[in-house]
Amino acid sequence: MNNLIKMHQDSELTLNKAKELTNLTRKILKNKQNEIQNMNNVKLHIETNYSSYINSVAVTPNGKWIVSGSWDGTIKLWDIQSGIKMQTFKGHSYNVNSIAITPDGRYIISGSGDQTIKLWDIQNGKELRSFEGHKETVASVAITPNAKYIVSGSWDDTIKLWDIQNGKAIRSFKGHNYDVNSIAITPNGKYIVSGSEDKTIKLWDIQNGKAIRSFEGHKGYVNSIAITPDGKYIVSGSDDKSIKLWDIQNGKELRSFEGHSSKTISITPSGKYIVSGGWDGTLKLWDIQNNKEIQSLQEHTDAINSLAITPDEKYIISGSEDKTIKLWDIQNGKIIATFIGFDDGEWISYTPQGYYNCSKMIHFCFQNISNGMPKNIPTTHQVYKNKKRDSLDITKSITNTNNVPKIIIDEEIPF
Repeated sequence: MNNLIKMHQDSELTLNKAKELTNLTRKILKNKQNEIQNMNNVKLHIETNYSSYINSVAVTPNGKWIVSGSWDGTIKLWDIQSGIKMQTFKGHSYNVNSIAITPDGRYIISGSGDQTIKLWDIQNGKELRSFEGHKETVASVAITPNAKYIVSGSWDDTIKLWDIQNGKAIRSFKGHNYDVNSIAITPNGKYIVSGSEDKTIKLWDIQNGKAIRSFEGHKGYVNSIAITPDGKYIVSGSDDKSIKLWDIQNGKELRSFEGHSSKTISITPSGKYIVSGGWDGTLKLWDIQNNKEIQSLQEHTDAINSLAITPDEKYIISGSEDKTIKLWDIQNGKIIATFIGFDDGEWISYTPQGYYNCSKMIHFCFQNISNGMPKNIPTTHQVYKNKKRDSLDITKSITNTNNVPKIIIDEEIPF
C-alpha cells in the first residue's frame, strides 16, 4: 500500500512538473508572437522588447558575414546569404559599442561600456584576450592594416594603442577635452584620426603619440569619423546637422553636406559616396564629388547607431536602436532583409516579401500556434533560402512567390 501511495505521489509530482513546463512553453510562445490572423495572410507580431539596441555592425572582408554588437553585451555573427545567426560571443559585462574585424577576417575586436577591449576568434567564438586600461566606456575601436595593433577611443578623453599579441598598452594619446566618440586609422597605418564631444577632430602620429593638427568647424559633438580609401580626406558627422569633408594634409574644410544630424557615417570602398545614419532613423547617401544628397531612406524607427558597407559596394548594413539590423540595396535603396536577435538567444531574419529564417523555438511557434496557421509553410531555411543563390544575392530567394504562403511582419517597438 505504501508503495502504491508513493507511486501515486510521484506521478502527481511528475504531472505538476509537466504542467509547469507546458505553462512556461506557452509563455515563451506568447512572448515570441501575437495572435495569428486569418487563414491565407498570416500576421506575425514580433515583440522586440525582448531584444537589445544594436550599437555596432561590421562586415567581414569576404562580404559573407555581419558582426553585430548590442546593448546586452553580446556580439552576434550572422550569415548574410541564409540569414542564419551563426554564433553568439559572450564575455562583456556591459554594452558593446564598437566592432572591428582584422583584415584576414579571422578575429573580432570589440569595445565596451565595461571599459575593456576584447579579442575573439571568429570561428569558435572564444575570447582570446582582454585589454584593460581605460577608465571610462570604450566608444570606438580600430585595427591597424598590419593587424599588429589595436587603437581605442574612450569617454575618458584618451586614445590608446595596444599590442594585439600581448594585450599591453603601448601609449596613450591625450589632447581632447571631452569624450572621444570615434576613431579611424589611415590606410598606410601611420596616423590616427579622432572625433570628440569637444567638437574637434584630431590627427595623431601613431609612432610618437603627438597630435599633428586639429580640425575645427563643427558646432556640435563629432559623433563619427571615416577616412577615404586613398587616405587623403577625412569625413566627419556631427550633431550640428552637417557632414564635413576635410583635407588631411592641411586641415582645411573642403565641403559641407547639410541637413542630417548623423550619429554614424561610412564611406563606400570606391570613395565616391558617404552613407550617414541619423538620430531620426533615416539613412542618407551622398555624392562626394557633386556635394549632393542622392537618397534618403526611412525604414528604421529609431536612431541608426552604426553602418557598414560590403566590399563589393552593393549593400549597406545598418544597426539601430529599434533593435534591428537591416540589409539595403545601395542602388535602389530597398530593404533586402532584416535581422533580429533576442536576448534569450532566439533569432529571426526576414525579407519584405515575407520570407523568413529563424531559430528552432520561433519556428516551433510558427508551426504550432493553432489559430489558423497554414500547414504547408516550408521548414526553416527553405523560406528565406528558397533556391540556391550566388553569394549576397538574396533577391533571388524571393522571385518564385506564387505558391508559397507569406508571413507578414508587424514590428512594434515599445517605448
